[in-house]
Amino acid sequence: MELQGQLRKVKGSKADPLEKSREVRMILAQISDLKKDEKLPKEKEEPKKEGDTFEEKVEKCMKEKEDSQ
Repeated sequence: MELQGQLRKVKGSKADPLEKSREVRMILAQISDLKKDEKLPKEKEEPKKEGDTFEEKVEKCMKEKEDSQ
C-alpha cells in the first residue's frame, strides 16, 4: 500500500519529532478512512440472515419456551 510506504519513510526520517508525529497521524487517518470505505459496502451487500438481530433471537427463544410448556 502506498500510504504504508509513506508512513515508513516519515518514521525513518530525521525531521522534527513534532512534524513527524503530525505526518504520521495524517497518514494513519487516511489509512483508517480507506479501511472504513472498504468495509462499508461489504456490510451492506451481505444478505440479512434470519435471527440476525438480538430482538429476533429473543423472540425465537420466547416461542421455543411457549412451545415447550
